[in-house]
Amino acid sequence: MTCFFRFERDLVTTIGAHKWVLSQWPYFKTMFESGFEEGGSGIKTIHIKDIKPSNFKLVLHFTNIGTVELTMADLHNGDTGTASWEGVYMAADRYMVDDLRTLALAN
Repeated sequence: MTCFFRFERDLVTTIGAHKWVLSQWPYFKTMFESGFEEGGSGIKTIHIKDIKPSNFKLVLHFTNIGTVELTMADLHNGDTGTASWEGVYMAADRYMVDDLRTLALAN
């Protein structure tokens, strides 16, 4: 199963992700198992308005790999804005990815 995160900031950006990978994290598990729009089977689009796509991409990377490094490429990746440890911390806090929140706080 797939879901798409749609960011409607200066430019519209869409990022794909797998529900079963994200469901290992409490926030996403609750989201996908709920009776709300994001829950249930099939492909879902989740709209995000207050987190930069560059920061959220790092959250998704962490949920898949278990680690993340913020590189100069991440800091200057053009169309999706700039990533920052502060932004990653805020996204990790919002989506309850505690290990990433701790990592971001340490940086």
